Amino acid sequence: MTVLKRPGPLFFYGVFGIMVQAIFSVYFCLLLVMPAQCGAAETFDRILAVVNDEIVTQTEFNRHLVLATLGANPQNEPDGDLKRKLFDQYVERKLLMQEARRLNITVKEPDVDKAMQDILTRNNMTSDDLRRQLEGAGLMIEDVRAELRAELTTTELIGREVHARVTVSDADMEKYYRENIQPKEGRGARVRLKQIMLKVDTDAAAEQVRALQERAESLRAQLEAGAAFEQLAASYSQCPSASRGGDLGFFYKNQLLPEIEQVAFSIPVGTVSPVIRSPLGFHIIVVTFRDLGDTEPGWRTYESDIRPILYAHAFEKLYTKWYSDLRAKAHIEVKF
Repeated sequence: MTVLKRPGPLFFYGVFGIMVQAIFSVYFCLLLVMPAQCGAAETFDRILAVVNDEIVTQTEFNRHLVLATLGANPQNEPDGDLKRKLFDQYVERKLLMQEARRLNITVKEPDVDKAMQDILTRNNMTSDDLRRQLEGAGLMIEDVRAELRAELTTTELIGREVHARVTVSDADMEKYYRENIQPKEGRGARVRLKQIMLKVDTDAAAEQVRALQERAESLRAQLEAGAAFEQLAASYSQCPSASRGGDLGFFYKNQLLPEIEQVAFSIPVGTVSPVIRSPLGFHIIVVTFRDLGDTEPGWRTYESDIRPILYAHAFEKLYTKWYSDLRAKAHIEVKF
């Protein structure tokens, strides 16, 4: 079986946060392929895989499939390719959980509680709201907790066995810079920015514009009070950079909107700008780096960009080798 690329930490946790409401339609689609009677499921449940001394049943995988595909188009049952990928990941996780038990790696319940609370916060839900939606689909809170517990456990395992062994040297980063960044690098004064942007539609009513401006001012006040820029950007910014904590990267003069450039090249590095109005909407920026073109560019300026890229490459290589070795020692039969 092909070794799959590991999802990021709390893969299920992130997917769950997309659209809890999708659980109804997805679940009822899956009911069509599940045994009609609970008793029948217990007696005739199909075995899909054997992983060492554990089995994976159709019912078990169906439950995982419902939870793992939240946010998918509720009109369509997951196609065969997606089911196979999720099944392979589930078998992989089964083996990883066995290894975690062998190494006595466990997750504390307060950590699961925190992950659950984060789900509720992201979806603006209460525990009762979540429980009612899950019960409507024939699932329970513990089904969600079990998924989170497994993801937290495997994340801890991989952290100890793989992440801890990944190294990225200065020489590696300098080499990457010279081969991939330096040839395209410009010259002159430049800044690096983080941004929170609230978009204003061209046909927005005056009341909507005022509401957005008030929200922007509120976010700025939170930043001044010590709130983390990256968290607020991820939660509220309508710029694609939100997924990167608001980081926009480097800009030379005449590459930014005039309203933003004027501020970016004048405010002190690290300070929160006033709310800026542009044709796109309302912006809050922080300059994280500035030089006036009088210093020689080098790889250290781009370290925060280069290191994650090289780290990801090194991690993938180490993980593939580690998991391949783990799988080679295991007894796995797949009947999917």
